[in-house]
Amino acid sequence: MNKSNAKFSLSIIGIIMLFAALLLCVSCMKPAKVIGVAWDNKDNNENTVLALQTANTEVKAEVLPLVKYEGFTYDGDQVTGDCIDQYGMLTNAAAEQLKAKPYDKTNVAEVVKGHDAIVFSGGADVPPSLYKNPQPYYDLSEDPGFNPSRDISDYILMSYCLDNNIKCMGICRGMQLYAVVAGAEMIQDLPTYYASLGVPYNNEHRKSGEINGKAIRGNHPVYVSDKESYLYDIVKTDVIEKPYSSHHQAVLKVDPTKSKVTAVGRVNGVENIEGLERADSDVFSFFIQFHPEYSFGHWKDDNPDKESFMSYETSLSFFKYFIDHI
Repeated sequence: MNKSNAKFSLSIIGIIMLFAALLLCVSCMKPAKVIGVAWDNKDNNENTVLALQTANTEVKAEVLPLVKYEGFTYDGDQVTGDCIDQYGMLTNAAAEQLKAKPYDKTNVAEVVKGHDAIVFSGGADVPPSLYKNPQPYYDLSEDPGFNPSRDISDYILMSYCLDNNIKCMGICRGMQLYAVVAGAEMIQDLPTYYASLGVPYNNEHRKSGEINGKAIRGNHPVYVSDKESYLYDIVKTDVIEKPYSSHHQAVLKVDPTKSKVTAVGRVNGVENIEGLERADSDVFSFFIQFHPEYSFGHWKDDNPDKESFMSYETSLSFFKYFIDHI
């Protein structure tokens, strides 16, 4: 090879190496995934944010601002006025306004902007006024109460995410909220439902025993019913053992919706829905009735009842999978 050819070859190699370095630089500069966790003024989001950040330290997880609707009056973050009834719940008339999806009279587009996916965590009950077929409120003494500001924010946000194919994960209330927006038939109170069936019930979806006089949350098995689901891909087993469970509302039927059931629970011979996915879109989303963020938190904090729930690794696997698929 003469000198000119050698120099030419070295130049080509140099250009290739420079191009490769530039590509590497561009890939390194790729922004981290940003996940929004739906607004809540309680402490329900703390473990969710921490689980996401622990599952992938390069992820930015943040609690979103409150989604507000211009049709209602607010005092700071608290909705006020006649849209709330005597139980602290959204009235049927107020709920009907939200069901009309008045996105242009909200800040939802601005709230979602810049986020790769949204997580809806657990918390207070979804009011029965928001059900597709509203139910009278049972006025239950054990009811944890309502959070109307969050109900407005979550309903608009979930509706917007579904209509705009934004990737979502829903936990407990988050799954119920998805089901309500999708038009599923709901159980307002599991003890009342079991009583109507004449089946014994001891709040198994909320407690499983006691340690030192303190109640342990529910941990009944969950049976994965769809092996083609995201849920099965996460757990890779037919039975999810010892999931953290804490709810008294539930999804009864999804027949009229574009949803598919991915998992069920069986307590005293009665099935309840424990996992859902969208059947109307290929957009990655999944919804679960149990709480991997709380079982993660119990292991992280070395809680005395941590052995009552799924392992630290299993708990984090839900968040790792979600992050990997957005």
